[in-house]
Amino acid sequence: PQSAVLLASASPEASTFLQSLAMAPCLAVVARYSRREFAWRGIQAPTDPTVSWIGNDTSKRPDLQPADTVLVVHASADFSASHYDADENDIVRQLLEHAGDLAKVDLSAPQSWFLQRWRFALGPQTDGEAARLIGNTPPLVLAGDAIAGGKIEGAWLSGKAAAALLS
Repeated sequence: PQSAVLLASASPEASTFLQSLAMAPCLAVVARYSRREFAWRGIQAPTDPTVSWIGNDTSKRPDLQPADTVLVVHASADFSASHYDADENDIVRQLLEHAGDLAKVDLSAPQSWFLQRWRFALGPQTDGEAARLIGNTPPLVLAGDAIAGGKIEGAWLSGKAAAALLS
């Protein structure tokens, strides 16, 4: 949506396409605990109404924070939309409580935490289009996770598709 506004006068076709992409928000909590070991690196919960993903960030590089464990909890799109403007403490409490239930551990008392609010975070699931070519003199290629279904995989697939469109 933000790019659609920027491109409105330069490329109405690109702006119209970008406006058609239904983006959803995402609330994420990053919580730090005294060092704990978990048998999992991440927990996906794609159908859960509150939490979509719990990541054990420390499992990527345990040497960076040897005394701590850092977890990242992403809220579901529905929870994020309905709680986007809610009180920060309430959001964090609900997400950590629910994540703890999913992971079967007590996550209610982190040493520290912060809440990240992304208004435009989750792109739509597309039907195979990962990038779009607009015009040809000069060409404009629209690419990114918003076009290719979100997440880092979508961004990578979209960049690859954009390169193919330009080659």
